[in-house]
Parts: sequence; C-alpha cells; structure tokens
Amino acid sequence: VLGRDPENLEQLVDLDYLELGEELLSATLLRDPLDPDAWWEKISERDIDIELELFQERCKLLDFRDARANIVYGRRLERIIRDGREELFIELVQYLLSHRPTNHELWSELGRLHEKREENDDAWLCYDKVQQLNPNNPARDKFRDRISKNFKQGDEWFKPTVDARAEFDKRMEALADRLRINHENDIGGKPDTYVEDELDSNSTRLEELIENGDLEVAFFLSRRLLTEGEYWAKEYFEKCKALLIEADDKNV
Repeated sequence: VLGRDPENLEQLVDLDYLELGEELLSATLLRDPLDPDAWWEKISERDIDIELELFQERCKLLDFRDARANIVYGRRLERIIRDGREELFIELVQYLLSHRPTNHELWSELGRLHEKREENDDAWLCYDKVQQLNPNNPARDKFRDRISKNFKQGDEWFKPTVDARAEFDKRMEALADRLRINHENDIGGKPDTYVEDELDSNSTRLEELIENGDLEVAFFLSRRLLTEGEYWAKEYFEKCKALLIEADDKNV
C-alpha cells in the first residue's frame, strides 16, 4: 500500500511475518502514515525541503500499479499541490499515472492545474484521458467550451495536433516501460528490444505486453498507435482499459 521497494522488501525475506508482522506494520505506519495530513505534518516536523527531495526520488522508484498505493500517493500529491508546489506535483503525478493510467481523478486534477496555468494543450490532453476512460464524463468537451468563451471574436483555439498527442502518449509509455525494465533487471532478465515501425512488430509487442501483464505500457502504446491512425490498435486499447479497470475493482 505504501509502494513496493524491492530493496527494502529483500531485507525482510527471512523474518517470521506471523510473529513480527504486527510490529513491522505499526513501525511502518508510525514513520509513514497513510493519512495525507498526518504524513504532511510528519515531514513538516523535519526539514520539509529535504523530505520532499527524498519523496521525489522515492516516487521515481516505487511500483504504483496497486490501486491502493496509487490512491495513497495521489492524496499525498494533492497535499503537495495545496502547499503551492505545482512543478513538483506535475513531475511526480506522471509516475503515478504511468503505472495506473485508469486513475481518472488524477487525470482530472492534473488537467485542472494545467488549465489554471493556461497551459491549454496539456489541459486538453489530460481531460481527453478522462473522457476516454469514462465517455459519460464530458470533461474534455466542457473544457473546450470554457476556453472558447475566453477568445475574442475571430480567434479560435485548436486542440493539440496528432503529433503532440502521440508524443504525450509516447512519453507516458516510456515512464511505464521503465517499471517493466527495472523489474526484469531485478530478476536477472534482459529487457526486450522492439522494432516499432512495422504493424506486425507493434501487434506482437502489444500481445506480449498484455500476456506478461505489462498493461500500463500496452495501454499507452495502443493509444499512441490509435492516435497516429493505426485503427487496428483500438481492440488492444479497449482490452487494456478493461483489464486495468477490472484490476482496480479487485484492489479497491
């Protein structure tokens, strides 16, 4: 729930969890409370800038595919944004979203922040993700209506280009892929190499990613291909979305 750190977990391999489990859990929660306000108060008692630097590095290394870990850290990021640390929030929220792309609450939060900063293209991309995940949520369309009212007569805002949308998904795909590669390195395997300029290799990669449970990478890859006009990838995108939502429902 607090994010899985392989190095720390290895230190506990030989312990008797039945005997020491309660003590370990109590010590963990005492140092790292689940409640976001209690966590913020805890790190504020120390040097908060140093604590946030450590938190920043931690977010880049941990596994947030578990919905509960994603929610816990998402609430911590909300506490960070309430403190006015927008750049840190924008940087770290992408790690959480790359591990759990179905977290539409975080996509919405990120979209609202970009909208407040008048970063309209980035806001649209985030709201687009919300509406993709839940077609009944018109977040993207409402945003388009809001900003259209801000333009003078004769002016118009255009949604991000296909290249910009594909680049966004490619960046998120790379963040998700880091988790897969790190895991393979931890268990002594070698990261797979793929050629991405042929339909057969892309479809093969998607099938292998889904079969291996690397749904987050497959989600962003299939979405990028779909954005680029590779409509055959829609089947993979919908499958990834359904499997990720199913996994969320089991964990929450």
